[in-house]
Formats: sequence, C-alpha cells, structure tokens
Amino acid sequence: MMDRVAHRRRNRADAIGQVLTLAVVLLGFGLRLHYAVNAEAFVDEPTTLLVARAIADTGRPILPSGLFYGNDLPFSYLAGTVLALTGPDAVSGLLVVRLVSVAAATATMKPWRGPAGGFSGRGWGCGRRC
Repeated sequence: MMDRVAHRRRNRADAIGQVLTLAVVLLGFGLRLHYAVNAEAFVDEPTTLLVARAIADTGRPILPSGLFYGNDLPFSYLAGTVLALTGPDAVSGLLVVRLVSVAAATATMKPWRGPAGGFSGRGWGCGRRC
C-alpha cells in the first residue's frame, strides 16, 4: 500500500516538474518571438542576412565583397535554406533569420530533451524532486 502512495507522489511530482519546465520553455519562446518581431536590427544581423542570401543563391557563404564567412556555418546554412524557401525580401529575410534563431534556441534547450528524446523536467537537475 505504501509503494502505491509513494509511486503516485513521484508521478505527480514528475508531472508538475514537466508542466513547470514546459511553462518556462514556452515563456522563453514567447519572449524570443516578441523580440524577434519588434527589435531593430542588431549589429551582426545584416551580415547574417547577407550570408543567408548568398547561401540561398549560390549555396556558398561568400559575402558580396568576396570574403568567405565561416562563422556559425550550421546556422547560416539553416537560415539560407529557409530564406531560399520563403523569398528574398529584406524585411522578411531578417524576420526569417530571427525566427530560425528562435526555433533553434528553443529546440536545443536542455530541459526540452529528456532521456528518451521527449520532454522532461529533469534537464535542470530536478530529478524526482520536482
């Protein structure tokens, strides 16, 4: 009888931890999304947009000056692929690059990925205590 009660408490604690972690992830996603839509261009975003356009057009991260841009290549290729699918408009291009950043940041948060690849509250060290 005691094992059932302890098991229920653990399950309830795990569920609460998962709900709280999901709430934090969604809050972070919402704040990032709000910033992505409303903020002015940051210092490196025009360069990121140029590289994404170059990748969308030629498949290579070469700036208009002819320089190879090797910073953050996985993100640059991801943004270039998304930009190739959405179109070359400058304003929407900047928004697309920011939205790719929001999605990548949210998807790679540690608490988002549990031991089996699913959502888990244990990413921040909650364990059975949450």
